[in-house]
Amino acid sequence: MKAQTIKKDDVRAYLEAVVAEELKRIESERWDESPAVSPAEWRMRWMTDRAEACALRLLAQRGHAADLMPEDMDVLREQGFRPAEMSLVLELLFALKERFWGAEPPVLSPSPEDVFGERTITEAGYRHLRSAAFEGRARALEQSDRRDIIHPGADPSTSAAQDTNTTQPAMSERPASPPRSDPDIVSIADRMSQKSRALRVKDKSFDKKAFERDKRQRDRVISQFIEATAKSKVTDLRQEDVAYYVNCLSRLPKTYNKSTADRALSFEQVMERGDELPDDLVGLSGSTENRNLTFVGAMLSYARSEGLRPAEDLDLTWFRTKDRTLKRAQRPAFTRDDIAAIFSHPTWRGRQSAARPHALGDEIVRDGLYWVPLIASYSGARREEIAGLELTDIVFDASVPHIIIRPNANRGLKNPQSERLLPLHSHLLELELRPYCEGLVERGETTLFPDLRPPAPTHAFRDMIHLRWSEVRKRQLGSDYSGKVFHSFRHYVSGYLQNETTIPQLVVKDLLGHLSGDITADRYRDPSHLGKLAEAVQQLPRVY
Repeated sequence: MKAQTIKKDDVRAYLEAVVAEELKRIESERWDESPAVSPAEWRMRWMTDRAEACALRLLAQRGHAADLMPEDMDVLREQGFRPAEMSLVLELLFALKERFWGAEPPVLSPSPEDVFGERTITEAGYRHLRSAAFEGRARALEQSDRRDIIHPGADPSTSAAQDTNTTQPAMSERPASPPRSDPDIVSIADRMSQKSRALRVKDKSFDKKAFERDKRQRDRVISQFIEATAKSKVTDLRQEDVAYYVNCLSRLPKTYNKSTADRALSFEQVMERGDELPDDLVGLSGSTENRNLTFVGAMLSYARSEGLRPAEDLDLTWFRTKDRTLKRAQRPAFTRDDIAAIFSHPTWRGRQSAARPHALGDEIVRDGLYWVPLIASYSGARREEIAGLELTDIVFDASVPHIIIRPNANRGLKNPQSERLLPLHSHLLELELRPYCEGLVERGETTLFPDLRPPAPTHAFRDMIHLRWSEVRKRQLGSDYSGKVFHSFRHYVSGYLQNETTIPQLVVKDLLGHLSGDITADRYRDPSHLGKLAEAVQQLPRVY
């Protein structure tokens, strides 16, 4: 590709030539094919075609490394493949590998010379053409689906639209109506965001800042997709464009978009930089790729709702990475030893000065970094729920002093069930949380942690604690902290209450703001009384 011997347009032209040749071959073979003697035999022929198309598409996407993985089998099972038919996919996959990788130079049909004339083709060029050959054969098989109704006695070389017995004009001759909606991909994404905002803004838990943050991220992905595919209209998109985009993601540096230097480069330049890096520094994570595909898929789904369709049906399923890691293992919980190590830091025991915050001394500063981890360890609340609290969200003059988790001017909530009451652990009161709040009221503050107030609307309260908290975690747990993050406080509280106490599960779920999973309990049960929640919170051990 870099030598300019084969370009994307060349690959597209070759793909079209393959499809045309394969359609003629398939029609000719089926014309001479003996009739099926039973429905079972007809189904076997149909599934064999589908199995071959599946094997070809795997080869087109993964090359010689293609294999039928468990994730692929899950997809095939959803599409109606039986175990024997999945075995057929595997057999065809190995047979095609042997056929197409057994000769050097690779034998391709139609030959590149027939399509491009005399031309120098590099090894990389042959690789792209071979992938297009697999993709073209797969498309031809899918376009020749045996389930399509064919007029009895029709010549397979003549389309039904050109039948002399019909007075209807061919589909290609019918004037095409202009689309009523703009097919521009950016415009579609904008309309989708406007519709989503209009539907959600009436919800009291709607988080405007989170919505805008997600929109910015989605817009970046859509722009990236357009730049990679060189397609600005959804009506021009083909399956090969999606495949090429996913291939581009595999070439990006792991640090993509995290530096100002990267942001100054074009998408092509960033990929070229990735090509020069070691393998372990290249390729986005599976979760990031899946997120990007989700954004693209949402855009395509909204376009279809407006009657806008790509040039052919697009299937994003094959490109998704299935994460088989247990959900609870993705963000491991802090252990009791971790908790003890974290809260032995000078932030809570006393530091020397602002210039030496990690050296033990006599100075204790009760600010956001001091209080937010403490409240998290005694409640299991999320970082953004705590960091964005207002002073009116904390109640001391009640039989059970508590925090009210609800939407406010600083932030919204993740979902409706996140709105709840959190009793204050006695240790928080002993550490003078009330005098801290009263001092803020005297100064005219309205926010519980004014030092975490973001400098711009594009930032959130939770972001302002991230760097300082990360430095504390790294120093106290070491550089290899096994994926433990602030959210690990939440897992610690949940795990301790469920495994070390007799607190009922429903009480724990109410404390964390989770649904119970039982429709009766979720719809027809009142939340746990504040007294019950207080009993649970008080069973959490003191962190120091």
